[in-house]
Amino acid sequence: MLWSNQNQGTAALKTIEHVEIHIALWRGSGPKYPECVIVEAQRRRGDAVLYHKYCRSILDAADGDFDVEEFHASEEREKEHCKIAEKMLANQKHLKKPAKLGNKTIQPDHENSLLALEIAASLLKKDRMDARQLGMESLCLLTDPARTGIDTALIASRVDLTGHPHSRFLRHSSRRITWM
Repeated sequence: MLWSNQNQGTAALKTIEHVEIHIALWRGSGPKYPECVIVEAQRRRGDAVLYHKYCRSILDAADGDFDVEEFHASEEREKEHCKIAEKMLANQKHLKKPAKLGNKTIQPDHENSLLALEIAASLLKKDRMDARQLGMESLCLLTDPARTGIDTALIASRVDLTGHPHSRFLRHSSRRITWM
């Protein structure tokens, strides 16, 4: 998705990986480079590593060094790596044993979700504002099914609303995540 304002030389884009980037173009006025264009890119949301990857492509294009064929070839290589990783993950899933939460059996992926929620909860309890902001951003990411998957998003939403991943076991569980 791309939004641009050509009169002001700005653009905002959102990638398929949910990285939001704001781009501004400025005319240089210094004596050393009087006719230069300054490209400013700001990450508004999303993964920092992917942001840098996209920025490198944007800056290469602004410099005239962007190779479309090379970009598509690297994207295809990345897709192949993702397919291999998905196959490896699928093979590992049936090897993992479920864990117990009170009297409820949970899958290992749910265990990782609960760990991430506990980290977010501990960040929200900190005194520092930056830690609290990171906790809120983590919570937003964990409740977004497009980023974490529907299972993790449901667990995070239940914990956020009820304090427990399985709301019907709210009073009977020994493990409960508390926010503030």
